[in-house]
Amino acid sequence: VARVPKERMTYMLLVLSCTLLRSAALTVGLCEVCGNKSCRKLKSDKTLRMFKDLVQPYDLEVQSVGCIGNCGAGPNVRCGATVYPGVVSPATVAAICSIEHGVEIPDSVIESYESFVSGLALKKGAAVLKFTEALFCDDLADFPKARASYLLARSEANLDVSKKSLAAQKDALLACRTDPKSARVWWALRDTLKSAGKPYSALTALLGLVMNVRDAPARKAAISDAEKLCRKSNKLDHPMCLLVKEFTS
Repeated sequence: VARVPKERMTYMLLVLSCTLLRSAALTVGLCEVCGNKSCRKLKSDKTLRMFKDLVQPYDLEVQSVGCIGNCGAGPNVRCGATVYPGVVSPATVAAICSIEHGVEIPDSVIESYESFVSGLALKKGAAVLKFTEALFCDDLADFPKARASYLLARSEANLDVSKKSLAAQKDALLACRTDPKSARVWWALRDTLKSAGKPYSALTALLGLVMNVRDAPARKAAISDAEKLCRKSNKLDHPMCLLVKEFTS
C-alpha cells in the first residue's frame, strides 16, 4: 500500500478540518423560515416574527429563505438538517430552539406571547386588554423585540377605536424607545402620527429612522417619504422640512 507523504497528509487534514468548521458554521445557531408562496399563504411572516421576537437574547440567527420543501404543511422551518412543519405557536418555536440549540425561553415569556397572539384575533377594546395582559411579564425586559411587537399591536388596536388616540401615539413612541434599531417601529410611529393629523411630527419619526436604523434601503425609503410629506404640506419653509432638506443635501 502506497504511503501518503507527511506534508500531504497534514494538508489533507487541514482541508478536512476547515470543511467541517465551515459546515458547522452554516447550521449552528441558524433557523430558516420558508418565505415561499405556499408558506406565505399560511402566515409564515408571523412565524418569522415569532422567531425574531423570541430568540433575540440568544446567539441565534433567523432568516427568511426560499422553498425548503414539504409544501402545503407549512409554515415550515429548517434548523440544521431538520425541517419542522406547521410552526404557528410560541410553544413550538420554544421547543425547536430547545431541541436544536439548547436555548430555554422562559415559560412566562411563552405565555405572554400566547396572550399576544390570541389578541391578534380580537378587535378594539378586547384586543387592547389582551396586549396589555401580554405586557405584564417581568421577563419581557430581556426580549425588547417582543415587547415592541406588543406595543405596536396595542397601538394599532387603539387606532381602531380612534384615529387620534393619544394612547396609540404613546405606545408607538414606546416601541421606538424599546427597539430603536428596527425600521418597523419608526414606520408605525409615522403612520400613527399622520393618522392623527400631525404631519410634521410624522417627519420626526422618519428622521428617527434615518438616525437609528442601519438598513440602507429603509433609510432611503424614509427620506423619500419625508420629502413627499413636505411637498404635500406646501410649507417647504417649515423647520422640519428644512431639516429634511439638510438630510438629503
